[in-house]
Amino acid sequence: MSDFGYWSWPLDLVGGYEQIRRQISEVEHSLDFGSKIKLAVWRGAVRTNKYRKELMNAVKGGEHWADVKEVRWANASKVTGKDEGIAISIPNHCQYQFVIHTEGCYLYLKSYILISHE
Repeated sequence: MSDFGYWSWPLDLVGGYEQIRRQISEVEHSLDFGSKIKLAVWRGAVRTNKYRKELMNAVKGGEHWADVKEVRWANASKVTGKDEGIAISIPNHCQYQFVIHTEGCYLYLKSYILISHE
């Protein structure tokens, strides 16, 4: 699972590091790869870096292989009202076969990992 820097977020909605690792492990062990959602998933703030903007451009046409959406934050602890329904918890990313991570480190809790730099 991509680490997304979540343990540094001062948010109750994200949860503590040990709690999130436990939840990720529970989801990961409850599903085999074939039963996961057969899409590439990504959620995040686009304005943080150019790779996220490029990702959004790549899926503009509503690609059948992707569940990629921008999440806009109202403030440091809450997403905008319209984006609450599209936000996905960190552990629930593990319900997808392919998790897109545009930058950073990874928690190797997932059973299936493909890392591509291109």
